[in-house]
Amino acid sequence: GISPFGVWRNADKDPRGSNTKAGQTNYDDLYADILLWLEKGWIDYVAPQLYWEIGHNLADYNTLIEWWSKNTFGKNCYIGLGIYRAGSNSAWRETTQIPRQIEKLRSTPNINGMIFFSSKTFDKNPNGWNDSLRLNYFKEPALLPGIK
Repeated sequence: GISPFGVWRNADKDPRGSNTKAGQTNYDDLYADILLWLEKGWIDYVAPQLYWEIGHNLADYNTLIEWWSKNTFGKNCYIGLGIYRAGSNSAWRETTQIPRQIEKLRSTPNINGMIFFSSKTFDKNPNGWNDSLRLNYFKEPALLPGIK
């Protein structure tokens, strides 16, 4: 599998793209056709880097997670969460930003889990997230999912 940039293509360039206005996309700028790779079975999972906050005006987290959930082609999809962004702007100073992102991904079909980037950020306990995640979201050890 791979962990691509979070936007495959903007919908204004391709009707299959997401309703975003990202300045960079996998297809147009990075020359990576992630959808083709998933559709052909050339990769067995995808972990898009959704490092934007909920409500971002160009690349909204909720918009992107919904888009990826509809474009997995039956492969596992793990969402990359950008905890390294803690404190970088008002949205990332909110103590609820990562918890809301986790709640959204856990309630979205075809999303199999999450990856935190960068885990070294947890050393600083940003926004008190360490305690919040341990007490509310990760009370039990995680079971590793099978690869489809």
